[in-house]
Amino acid sequence: MKLLQELYNISSPSRKEGKMIQFICNYLDNMQVSYCKDKLGNIYVTKGTSKSYPCVVCHTDEVHQNHTTNYEVVNLRGEIIFGYDSCRREHAGIGADDKNGIWICLQTLRKFKNIKCVFFVAEEIGCVGSSNADMEFFNDCRFVLQCDRKGNSDLITKANGLPLCSDAFVKAVNPKSYGYKPANGMMTDVFTLKEKGLGVSCVNISCGYYYPHSEHEFTNIQDLKKCLEFVTDIIRKCRSVYPHSKPERKQKRSLFEDDVFFGKPSFFQTGNIIRGWDEPLHRTYSFQVEYDDMLREMSDMLGNNINLKLSEIREILSGKFLQMRRSDYRLAYEEIMGCPPPNESAVFPKINTRKQGALLQEEVVF
Repeated sequence: MKLLQELYNISSPSRKEGKMIQFICNYLDNMQVSYCKDKLGNIYVTKGTSKSYPCVVCHTDEVHQNHTTNYEVVNLRGEIIFGYDSCRREHAGIGADDKNGIWICLQTLRKFKNIKCVFFVAEEIGCVGSSNADMEFFNDCRFVLQCDRKGNSDLITKANGLPLCSDAFVKAVNPKSYGYKPANGMMTDVFTLKEKGLGVSCVNISCGYYYPHSEHEFTNIQDLKKCLEFVTDIIRKCRSVYPHSKPERKQKRSLFEDDVFFGKPSFFQTGNIIRGWDEPLHRTYSFQVEYDDMLREMSDMLGNNINLKLSEIREILSGKFLQMRRSDYRLAYEEIMGCPPPNESAVFPKINTRKQGALLQEEVVF
């Protein structure tokens, strides 16, 4: 896990990804792999010579800002990795979204003689890199994989209502054999590539990170390794080209399609209730509950053999909200609605006063 922890130690906020891009280029140079970099910073890698290539993509940016001097990456019993600020005694985001994806790309480049990879910039602020991708690079690709999904079981075959792959490809990869299942997702680089006319099947795969876009983000190492095994298996057995074209999108009267938001309603706030479409969205979100659930989830992942109690994890992490961060509101909205907020300044009220060291217990009603 040395390479993974090195990636977690590199700050790469959107538009400030220079250190990460340089690290990747140095790594590729040491591997003696040919690559080119466009004016935006996207890195295109081709290893070997083949009539067709498997392709794996990722993005180099993260939502978290530059690390503090007290930032450290904590590997908890070889099972879970998270970031920690020892001075503030608080969680610190590690950018596993999408450094886990970078790690998988670099691992596949080491494993296979013939493969393509792309490292896209600025995905977190609107898929800027992939929106300007050189689409000719993908002309000889069999399929495109991206590992940029939370959890350990989602194979994203449809994003924002847009099908990404053929049924034949899903059948060939056999997701059930690795504990995955087809699911719907949101915007990411493979979605953008499909919108731009990518002519082969593509998917986005869960890669073991949890609570993305928040300070208490963490990675389950076994889930990340499982993702790498799944990707490795797909590359080894799927030797054919799996064509798939973007279907024509029909005009929809509804603002929703497959529970994914397409329209742009006007939101307004009444007290602590966010309203849209003239009706309140009756969903509640308690950050105290989320924090406790996260601790329990980590405890379950560590297993009984380690015999680490929930209270001990709480003491190790010392996670405290001094104030509500906008990223936490964004996370809440995405979890509940299944898409990013259409207008953050309108949707999220400001909370500036919190007792020091106290966890937020207020419920935000959407």
